[in-house]
This record gives sequence, structure tokens and C-alpha cells, in this order.
Amino acid sequence: MTKKKKTFKKFINEQVLGVKQKEKQFDKFEDFIKDTKGIKPPENKAETFQEFINEAKGYEFDNDSVDKFDNMVLESKIEQEKQKLEERKTRIDPSPIVLTNRQIEEMNRRMIIDEINEVLKHRDPVLDKMSFQQWLNIPHNKFVFELDEYQAKRLYEQDMSRVEKYEELKKKSGGGKIKVTATTEDPFTPADLVVGPNDYYWNPDSLNATLSDGDQIASYPSSAGNFTLTQTYYAYKPQFVKDHTWSAGKTASGFGHMPGPMTLSTKMFSSTIPLTAGSSGGLDAFTIATVVKAVHSTAFNSGDFPAVTTIGSPWGASNKYVNTYRTLSNYGWYSDSTGADTDFETVDGGAIRSIFTTLTATEQRVVIPQISEDHTKAYTPIPVPDFDWWAVFGTKKGPVIYGETLILNYVISDAQRAQLQAYWADKYGA
Repeated sequence: MTKKKKTFKKFINEQVLGVKQKEKQFDKFEDFIKDTKGIKPPENKAETFQEFINEAKGYEFDNDSVDKFDNMVLESKIEQEKQKLEERKTRIDPSPIVLTNRQIEEMNRRMIIDEINEVLKHRDPVLDKMSFQQWLNIPHNKFVFELDEYQAKRLYEQDMSRVEKYEELKKKSGGGKIKVTATTEDPFTPADLVVGPNDYYWNPDSLNATLSDGDQIASYPSSAGNFTLTQTYYAYKPQFVKDHTWSAGKTASGFGHMPGPMTLSTKMFSSTIPLTAGSSGGLDAFTIATVVKAVHSTAFNSGDFPAVTTIGSPWGASNKYVNTYRTLSNYGWYSDSTGADTDFETVDGGAIRSIFTTLTATEQRVVIPQISEDHTKAYTPIPVPDFDWWAVFGTKKGPVIYGETLILNYVISDAQRAQLQAYWADKYGA
């Protein structure tokens, strides 16, 4: 007879625990533990793991805390998006540029000058002497007066000066009639730009009667305005270049350094030029215009100044290089330009340059038509010097000659600069 095989459960009950199956049997090991060890199961069984953790730690889970934390995260994200939006607005819509009153006045003044020049193109010349009030009865003149009273008075004085010249010509001709083209004004000259007590124009042709070619110039009176440039130091006195051929068919006198090879000599005027400070308390209304020609037969030395003018001293507070050229690749004309002017440095090239520099309360502008240079950079007005400028229309170790030059205590307009450039182009071939 085959013995019936016991199950593992029966084996545990009988052999290990000593429990007879007939006495008491357990279907689950858990029931056995509960019965044998006296451990009662919990009355409320945790339904989820989260509830189990809460009960084990002795507290209930706070749903409000979760909501507050979620709200904090949301608010942080909203704030970040607001910041990004503000940054995007700043990039798309930058703050408008605010002009100073001085800049606005200068812009308005230039616009008025340009409009006056346009009126003068259509105005007939005045040929009779008259009072200022009679002069204003002419519609074009009245319009100029309404634009700018000062410019109108200046124009009236010019008209009366022409009338006097016209009357003198009539007397010389015996009272006969003089043919006058009714649609033509007197031709422009640089002297027309001298309008105030601190405006000056120098023309080297005025020295023809007193100096010979190669003579040193100790004093150089202005041809318009009232100031004489001087140089007392013998070695620095500029040389007079009489009847120089600037270009084909263009002959005029000049000054500076005689044409020829490079030398170690310096030629310049040194004078205290009378100027008036502007509303900034410094030099904020200024124009310097020069025409120069390179006349060197050997190469310029590196780092020299073939053309140089300094307002004041290079070593003092009142210091500004203007209309200056330096023979270094990263310098050239002192205007933050592209660098060396190779044509000007070319040996026996004979390059002619017209340089116009203006200073306002905020900017320095340099215009050189021959090389299409028109550059503007920031400028802080310097004090008006009350001592000798170190170099006025000078040349340091470089044969260069100057033609006509101007220093004006105001900023010329684009139209005036164009007139002056056209005049110099006709005279020098620049």
C-alpha cells in the first residue's frame, strides 16, 4: 500500500511547529503567524503607498502645500516670460536719440543757410545804393530777412559794397554805361566767408609784391579779417614759394617748405589766434580750411608730419590736431580714416588736398573731397587757447606747400564748403 505523500504545509505544521493537522490547520502562513504570535492585523489597511507613508510618519499629506508650491513654480515661470518680453521690446523698439539744444540749433542753422543759398540763386543783383529798409522791399531780400536777420544784414552790406565798386567803374569809364549781366552775382571768393571779428583768410598771392621765391616769412597778414601770423624763431620761418605751378595751367604762390628732397627742417607759424568760446565755454564753433600740395622728391620719413596744425600746445589741455597728416599706416589724415593717403605720399606725385575740419559742441568733422573722406567723430570742446599755437599751417620734415587758408569762428555749411572747394579747384586744379 502506497503511503500518501504529505504536502509542505502539512510537514511544517506537524514536524516544525508540532501542530497536528486534525487539531488545527492553517490555509495561509499569515494566518499561522497571527494565531501563533498573537499579532493582530491593523483594523484599517492602507489602500495606497502614499497613505502607508503618511501613517508611518504620523501625519497626513497636505494637499494645500502642493498647491502653494505649484503656484510658486507657475509665478516664477510667468515672471521669466515677462522679463524675456521686456528684453524683446527693448531690442525691437530702442530708446529714441535725444539731441541737445546745441545740436538742434546747429541743425536749424545749417538748414537756414542752405535755404538762403537757394534763394540767392534766383535773386537779381542790386545795382543802386539804397537804405536797408528799401533793400527789404525786394521780395527775395525780405524772405532772407525772415529766415535770418543777421545773414540778411550781411547780404545787404555785400550788396552795397558791390554798388560802390560799380559806381567807381562808371566814373572811370567817364559816366558811360557799363554792361552788367542782370542774372549774375559777383563771383565767390574765400573772403566772403569772413563775417565776424574772429574770422581770418590768408592768401599767399598777397606777398608777391614784397617777397621773392625762397624768402623766409616772418609775418603773414590776413587778406580778410584782421590778424597777422608770425614766426620769430629763425629756423622755423616758412618759405615763400612764388608763382608755383600747382597743376597744368594753374599758377599761384604758396608757402611752407620749398620743393625738393626730404630734410630735417620744420616750417610753421606760431601765434595766439583770437577766437571766442561758445555756449559750452569751450571751442565749439570752429572751421579750418586749407589747400596743400606734396612737393617732395624723396620719400617721407615714417612718423613725420608733412602737414600739421595744432590748436594750442600738443602738451597742454588746449590741444587738438587739425588738418594734419602723419606718415604712419594707421594714421594718415587725423580723421580716423582708412589710413595712409598713398597718392599724397608718392614721390614727385604732386597730390593736392583740400582739407576742411569743423568743430561743434559734440563732434569733429573732416572732409577731404579728393579722397572722398567725410568723417565725423565725437568731440568734447577744449578751452580756447590764450597762448601761441605750437604749429599753424606747418610742415615737419616734409616738403609741402600751402595755398589759401582760413580759420573761422563758426561752422561753415555744406553749401559754403562746396563753394570754397569749387573756387580752389578752379584756382589750383585741386
